[in-house]
Amino acid sequence: MSHVATYDDGVSISMSQPSEFTPTNLDYMPRAEGDTSVVFKVVLTNNSSEVLEPIVFPEASSGGKPAIMVADVGNPDYPNLGMAPTMSILPGQTIEFYTAFNVADPSNITLEVSPTSFKYENAIFTNIPF
Repeated sequence: MSHVATYDDGVSISMSQPSEFTPTNLDYMPRAEGDTSVVFKVVLTNNSSEVLEPIVFPEASSGGKPAIMVADVGNPDYPNLGMAPTMSILPGQTIEFYTAFNVADPSNITLEVSPTSFKYENAIFTNIPF
């Protein structure tokens, strides 16, 4: 199951349910004791009539605290984890990538994200169940 936000021009962004994962030793983001690392599949779909130039900076909170984004570009299961795509998405095309966070409470996550910060309002996905 995923959560989808669709904009008036047909562009949409969706976030999957979170999945727990283990970062590799290449992950350089701090994790507080008791935090859980979770990963989300993000899908950007351009059903507009214009080229979409994505600039995606997901943010999250969990258990009343900001979540820390995971940057684990060497992860074999989620290549380039923490690096959102920047290539153009033509009308009718879709691109998928993964983003991850260290969260305090995986049963209480709020995510905020937009396809590009210059043109679209942030979509807010709340209480995404684990």
